Amino acid sequence: MPTVSAGSGASLTDIYYEVRGDTASSSGRESDFNTPVSILMIMGFGATLDCWEPQLDGLLTHQASPGGASVRACLLDNRGVGRSGCPKARQAYTTTIMADDCIAVLVCHTTFCIKHKDGPWR
Repeated sequence: MPTVSAGSGASLTDIYYEVRGDTASSSGRESDFNTPVSILMIMGFGATLDCWEPQLDGLLTHQASPGGASVRACLLDNRGVGRSGCPKARQAYTTTIMADDCIAVLVCHTTFCIKHKDGPWR
């Protein structure tokens, strides 16, 4: 079960994540054309990373097509959801702390982010 520790003090917890698609190692240089496009997929609060399956299937199918870009998708369960830890302190669930969770999971130089909306825009 891949996890990474994120936060500090009362907000410290383990964040569960999975990497799918092109997970082959590369040189790590941004100029390396063999480096896959990396996408961080963040589900809205209350839903697990499993909810990305339909979209993930489409991304990985495109990757397999001739001329398709090599894709690496990184998915995570937000803190308090699914297989991630659940800190008791209410202040452990700010958007800033949850953004720090995402940064703790990222290991790629260039990453695009896809976020599922948490609720109505105000």
